[in-house]
Amino acid sequence: MRKLFISFLLIIFSFSLLAETKDPPFYHYLKGLFYFYESEFSLSEIELLKALEEKRNSYLFAYLAEIYLHKFEWEKAEKMAESALKINPSNINALLTLGNIYLAHKRGGRDGRYLEKAEEIYKKIISIDPTLPEPYYILGKWIYLPLSKWEEAEEVLKKYAELFPYKDEAYLLLGEVATKAGNYNEAEL
Repeated sequence: MRKLFISFLLIIFSFSLLAETKDPPFYHYLKGLFYFYESEFSLSEIELLKALEEKRNSYLFAYLAEIYLHKFEWEKAEKMAESALKINPSNINALLTLGNIYLAHKRGGRDGRYLEKAEEIYKKIISIDPTLPEPYYILGKWIYLPLSKWEEAEEVLKKYAELFPYKDEAYLLLGEVATKAGNYNEAEL
């Protein structure tokens, strides 16, 4: 609750500063983020598009991609994520969104090339920031397990458990990998 209150105060303070600086793109960006975190995606989209009219920014494109992902507008989401990556190929938010789009395509019954593309994206995220736990989890659970790639799944899920040791799901998934790979003694540990 305290964190939410501090965030609210920070946003109010930012808006008051913006009123003094007269920087419309930044004002619309912050307002768009406020609506985004309130799950008001349509309002957030409007504000971020206003900011984008005056200033092309990788983060604006990445947030718009995430909004379109939430709205199940896959093509728009993919286009925005790709636009973000043209400006900044290391934008982790855009990469995560693009990877999630590819996974959604695969789970939606589209061809397997999306799974390969998703794998490339999550490996790229790890190369940029190996301390993020999410790409390891996604690679293990949503890519390697379904493809029966036991060694790869074990490797990334161990790394996930190392980065996020209090997450029980990592250990359950490691047990599942060991069982499916026929390593029953390891599965018991």
